[in-house]
Amino acid sequence: VRVMLDSLRRFSSDRYLQAMGCWAMVNAALYPTLKRSLLKLGGVYAVTNAMMLHPNVEAVQFRGLFALINLVIPDNRSKTKQDGDGSSIDSHIYQIARLTILAMKTFHMNKSILNRGCLVLRNLSLTPSFVKILARTPGCVDMLLHCRQVCGPRDVLVQRSARTIMILVQRVMTEKIAKKDGGEEEDGTGSGGSGSGSMEKKPELLRGAASSTTQSATPGTSGASSSSFALSSTMATAAANTDPPPAKRTRF
Repeated sequence: VRVMLDSLRRFSSDRYLQAMGCWAMVNAALYPTLKRSLLKLGGVYAVTNAMMLHPNVEAVQFRGLFALINLVIPDNRSKTKQDGDGSSIDSHIYQIARLTILAMKTFHMNKSILNRGCLVLRNLSLTPSFVKILARTPGCVDMLLHCRQVCGPRDVLVQRSARTIMILVQRVMTEKIAKKDGGEEEDGTGSGGSGSGSMEKKPELLRGAASSTTQSATPGTSGASSSSFALSSTMATAAANTDPPPAKRTRF
């Protein structure tokens, strides 16, 4: 893992090496011990750096998204947070969301990239605090609507994932508006003041644990799906015509 990440850092301008490095992380992240090493040693940074330096290289964007699908899945042990070992991905979430949306916009007619990008956003949405970040990411909902239109009804995986994320984002926005309205009403009934209390407060990030990856719910209902997707580098998208599978890690 150290050698691979060091090579990605040293040869950051080599688009082929960056694509192959991201490809290697797809399968490496399927093993819990290797995934923890990747998170601890900067695997997420390596992927986002490759995507940022090569925004118009289809192979880098596709394989970078593929790697992120497995890297951002919350697991029962870490719940995306570790104390003091450097493996927390919290500081990268907005960057991941932004680069994912950018890749989907750049290759907006590439169904493979749209599919992988949608799964990255879905796995991010399994953590409550990350949903608030998705809600603040420009173009997130618009791109999910675009995915549903381009991929069509046959891609059930994209349809259900996109709908689930939009429900979660809409819920966050509704709660934000409700809190804002409640604050204004409370301000109006109070004694005369400067009015500074009516300023909207930024929502605090939740500390709740991520949803279990072994349960599943049907997307599109009032509840959000709690199943995540871990993919190997050779897995086809045949699952798009079936119900989303439980969070079972497959090995190449």
